[in-house]
Amino acid sequence: MEEINLNYRYRYPRIKFRNGETKYGMLYGIYNKSLKKLEYYFADSTQIRKIVSPNKHVSYGWVKQFQNKVNPADILKVEYLN
Repeated sequence: MEEINLNYRYRYPRIKFRNGETKYGMLYGIYNKSLKKLEYYFADSTQIRKIVSPNKHVSYGWVKQFQNKVNPADILKVEYLN
């Protein structure tokens, strides 16, 4: 039997925001030590693909540079597509 390699690298959840926008991307929660609170950022799927970093899941500095700060109350629905 032939080996099947599934690539989920370009699969992002569909996120519906309170303002009516629906985007594909990832939500990141990053702890801000100086403010002592958790900040939430949204990275669009096209922004994530453009980043050239060997370890995207470990270094979150690139997420902050987009300045897409999100309030968790503005997110209505998150759909994970299979």
